[in-house]
Amino acid sequence: MIDTPAPRRMRWWLIAAGVAVLAVVVLIGLGVAGSLRAQTEPNAADSPPSAPAAEPRPAATPEQAYALSLPVLGDWLENDFGNAWIVTAATLEAAAAALDHAALDDVDYAKWLATFEGVVTVADAVADGDQKAALAAFDPLLAGHPGPYADVVVDRALSPTPYQDAAERLAKLESAIAAEDRGAARRASGDMAEALAEVVLAAQIDIPSDAGGVLIELLPAFRAVDDVQDAVLDGAAGDAAAAATALRASFEAFEEWYRAETG
Repeated sequence: MIDTPAPRRMRWWLIAAGVAVLAVVVLIGLGVAGSLRAQTEPNAADSPPSAPAAEPRPAATPEQAYALSLPVLGDWLENDFGNAWIVTAATLEAAAAALDHAALDDVDYAKWLATFEGVVTVADAVADGDQKAALAAFDPLLAGHPGPYADVVVDRALSPTPYQDAAERLAKLESAIAAEDRGAARRASGDMAEALAEVVLAAQIDIPSDAGGVLIELLPAFRAVDDVQDAVLDGAAGDAAAAATALRASFEAFEEWYRAETG
């Protein structure tokens, strides 16, 4: 398992702190704007100060979060393809979360498995530098989930321990397969795909000189987890054993590459 050095762990806390600071700045800005507005209105001195309004919108469902990620990904594929790997991982994570959410319903699981496979195809094309293929793979994804969902808020919080999370979820997936627990294997495969997406985001921060290469190095693991999901779609959990073995080998190969890149 990758042991994230203290300076890199600190980056995640800094990111979290930055988000908190941004929220405070927004709230302060709203308060200042309200104060200035009150000063221009009659009887402003008699009006009690107003607190910043709480976020009224509900949290997005996994399906909504995925749909909201698509226009962002599409814009980068069209207009900044060379850096599209930056947002590809976010859509991979959103698709994995939706697949995880649908794990126990056969119809929904099959639908989201096909969607996840489509996102992996986009990621393959991005990694290969093939914009035409990426857009061709993206078009049916957008057609299937046109949105919009402007009345919800997407939680984009990242784990402070993405590498540890991935290792633990891989172990849980292997345990579910060994126990022949099909439902647990489905849920664990979705969890693993989400964890891999967060590893992409974390490693891109840790290796800024080859951030695009991170996605390339982790694509074999995404393909392997996709094979696991295919196996448990209609078959028994034990049918995913070979794919799980390939997944572990792919993830360990990434860990070796990561250690070589980060020294």
